Amino acid sequence: MANNGFNAEVIKTESKVIQGTNRVYKFAMEELLPTPAKSHYLFNLRDFSKVILGMCMADKDTLDTPEIAIRLWVHESLRVFSDRLVNLDDRLAFLEVLRDTVRKIFGTNFDNVFEHLLHGTNKELHTLDEIRGLMFTDVLTPNGAPKRPYEEIRDTEKL
Repeated sequence: MANNGFNAEVIKTESKVIQGTNRVYKFAMEELLPTPAKSHYLFNLRDFSKVILGMCMADKDTLDTPEIAIRLWVHESLRVFSDRLVNLDDRLAFLEVLRDTVRKIFGTNFDNVFEHLLHGTNKELHTLDEIRGLMFTDVLTPNGAPKRPYEEIRDTEKL
C-alpha cells in the first residue's frame, strides 16, 4: 500500500509539509544569519531533511488527523531550527514564521490547532512558554515493547 495506511486527509498534508519546510528553511537562510555572537547560525539542507525525517518517525496510528500532522511539523521545525536560536527576538520571529506558514501553506488557523497549549483565557498562542508545551516523543512506551510510537504528549502528568 503506497500510503502505508495513513488516512487520506493526512496524505493531503504531505506536499504542504514540504512547502512549509522550504519556507521555514528559506527564512532561516535569509534572516537568521551568523554573526560573531551567533556563529552557529549555519543552516543547510541537512536541517531541511531532519524536519522531514522527524515527520517520518510517526505512524498511521498516532498521526491520524491533519491537525496532528501540523503539530508534528511545527514540533520538528522547532527542534531543528528554533532550538539553536539564542535570543528572544529570533525565537519570536521564528514562531511568527511558523504561525504564518500554518495559515498560508496548510490553510488553517494556527491558534485552533494549538488551542490545547493556550494558558488561561488566551485566544492566541504568542508566547514561547506556550509553544514549549508541544512535545512528541516515544518515551512513554515500556522498554522491550515491539513498537515505540512517536506520539504527541498532551498529558504532562503521564509524562
